[in-house]
Parts: sequence; structure tokens; C-alpha cells
Amino acid sequence: MLKKILSVLLCVTLLFSVVGCAKTDDEQPSGDSTTTTTTTAPQKQYNIVTGLEDIDLGQPTRPVGVMISNDYWASRPQANIDKADMYVEIETEGAVTRIMAIFGSTSRMPASLTPVRSARTPFIQIANALDLIYVHCGASKAGRQLISRIDISDADEQGNGAYFWRDKQLLQERATEYTLTTGGKEIAELATNRGYATTAQADMPFEFGAQTTAGGNNVTTAQIAVSASETITFKYDATSGVYTKYFGKADSTEKHVSLAGDPIQVNNVVVIYGSKYAENMGSKQTYGFDLESGSGKVMTAGGARDITYKLSSDGFTLYEADGSKVKLNTGKTYLCVADEGFKSDLVLS
Repeated sequence: MLKKILSVLLCVTLLFSVVGCAKTDDEQPSGDSTTTTTTTAPQKQYNIVTGLEDIDLGQPTRPVGVMISNDYWASRPQANIDKADMYVEIETEGAVTRIMAIFGSTSRMPASLTPVRSARTPFIQIANALDLIYVHCGASKAGRQLISRIDISDADEQGNGAYFWRDKQLLQERATEYTLTTGGKEIAELATNRGYATTAQADMPFEFGAQTTAGGNNVTTAQIAVSASETITFKYDATSGVYTKYFGKADSTEKHVSLAGDPIQVNNVVVIYGSKYAENMGSKQTYGFDLESGSGKVMTAGGARDITYKLSSDGFTLYEADGSKVKLNTGKTYLCVADEGFKSDLVLS
């Protein structure tokens, strides 16, 4: 019996001895003041178009611009138009506008974009200044001449047909010219095969810095005349911090939606003005714009302020009134380019 008691006491003594020697996670060895820090590896890459870290690791970080048709009677709704990181809308001919959908990377592009259309000179100028991979289907005569004179990473369907296709469903509903489709995987392959750089060599026209207001004023609706027959409106929602695009004037309820019904929504709206001129080349009278310098407006965070800009082959920059680079909220941006004659038609409320 005594042996059993002694054995139990020995086990208890050993147990307390072990517990007493153990240190908690918060304890440091005597005399050691060293602390251990852990660094979390980045999960995404920086997107120069949105100011966000939203590009998958290992993917290209060079932006891509895709020409998208915007004829109201034949092109809309466009497949996945809502997915772009930035938009540039400009009149091309006969009061019809076209949109260049810009993505921060080929990996940001959806699997399909429709309808891809031809290149026009003002878009080429902007794509070149921003060092975009420029995706299109053919070009106007003036556009083709410009492309031949500059060093642009061109991704034309003509001569690269393997990277484009006709949407079978849309072929049953639309004219053939409004069904050309491409996607991020195909343009990534095209860029690789052409040996195009995977990182941008130019800055965006703006930089990012949170703005509680855009000049202290309260502007929640921007009605913009982009051409004689194309007026668009952006309506701001303070809760979400985004502007939704509508067709028509400020009282319109018709949103610009994708083929799947998803609306175009952005965090910043910019409009700049330049002198439009007729190119008069080929069978169609297309329009060019003098965009060397000019003025405009920026709308962000429910406010608006005046800006100026400069555009050349060396770059494209938007300027604040004090001469500094325009600061926008992080996220998507919609840029409208319109003729000087429509400046007085801009309605902010």
C-alpha cells in the first residue's frame, strides 16, 4: 500500500515540474528582447487603371484597350461591357459614338467581348499615349495611316483572325459586322506571340488619392452631350460611391447595361473637349479631334471641378487647377471626349 502511495506522489511531482518549466506563447526567454514579425505575401498586383490591387499574381500588368461598337440600333447591348476598368467614349461618324473598353491586364478581360469594331484616330492617339495593347477590327483610312506611322502594340483582327470569332447566337439576331468577339485568353496569346511587353511603359492620365468631395460642391448628376444625337447621364449614389450610366438626359431611366443585364458603373467621370474635324478619307466621312490640349470637368465623390489636359505621343495627362495631376478615387473611370461646341450642353446638378 505504501508503495502505491509513493508512486502516485512521484507522478504528481513530475507533472507539476513539467508544467512549471513550460512557457506561454507570450513569454520571451530571460534577457531576450527580440520580437518575431511575419510578413504576408502579396495576393494581387497593382492595377494602374483602377489604383487597386486586383490583378492576379504572375499575370501581365499592361493595360489593354478594346474597340467596342456603340450604335444604338445594332450594337447594344454589348457583351460584358460592364467589366471594363475604364471607358473612353468618342464620336466617330454621323453622331455615332464608339467606346474603347480598357482593362488593367489581359487577365482582367472577360472570356468574351462583343462587338469588336474598327480603329479611329482619336482612340489610336489615346491608346498610343497610354501604351495600351490596342485591339480592333480594321480601321478607317485615316486610322490605318496613323497606325502605320506610330509604334503601337497593335492587335488587329485583320491578319490575326485566330484570336477572334463570331458569336453564334448574335449571328441569328444581328448583322454580321456586330458579332465579332474576342476574350482575355485570346488577346494574351496574341500579345505573347507578337512579343509585346507585359508591363506598361506609360502612366495613366490621372493618379489616385481619396477625395471626400470633388471641390466642395454637391453634384450628383452629370448630363453630357457626346455628339448631336448621343447624350448620356451619370447619376451618383453616395452610399455605394458609384456613378451609374444612363442613356439620354437627366430624367432618363434607361441604364446602359451589358448583354447579361449588368449596368455600367464607375467611381469617376471625366469629360474633356477638343475641336472635331472631318477626315474625309475613303467612302466614309470619319471624325478626328484636335486633342493636343484643352479643358474639361471631373466628377468624383459627388462633386465636380474644372480640369485641363495635354495629349501627345509622349503621354496623356489631366491637370488640376493648380497644375498638379488630377487625383481620382480608386476604381473605375469613364472618360468622354466631345467637341468644343458641346461644352455649353454639360449640365451638372
